[in-house]
Amino acid sequence: MIDSYKRSRKIWESLNNTDRLLVSPRGNYVDSDKILYRKVLTVNNEDVGFVDIYKHMPFSNSGFVLIAVKDNHRGKGYAETLLKDAINDSKELNIKKLIYRCEKTNLPSIELAKKCGFTPTKVVSINYCEFCYNL
Repeated sequence: MIDSYKRSRKIWESLNNTDRLLVSPRGNYVDSDKILYRKVLTVNNEDVGFVDIYKHMPFSNSGFVLIAVKDNHRGKGYAETLLKDAINDSKELNIKKLIYRCEKTNLPSIELAKKCGFTPTKVVSINYCEFCYNL
């Protein structure tokens, strides 16, 4: 996990502040003990994106999904690959529900969630919506 932490941190640092807010509503990089799963996608010896699942609440079997792909690698299907891998790997981690939040204006992210089988659950705030995937 330490190696993937360093690699995903570099990807995170390559994002501009606006993109960081699109990836994580608070714009924060999650680097705590709440991380249940982290995967970095490498293409042609370059780390292009990562996905995290972190604990939603103590004693729950649910996790929040956070995905980031470098700007110059977007539109190539890497986020979909990462999200599908996270869904499949979640089953082994005894996670029963994945939660995916994004800005209501982030249409590519909304389409990604729907394409991967997430269903809309609620509007979290004026700016954010939430999707759920039950495993």
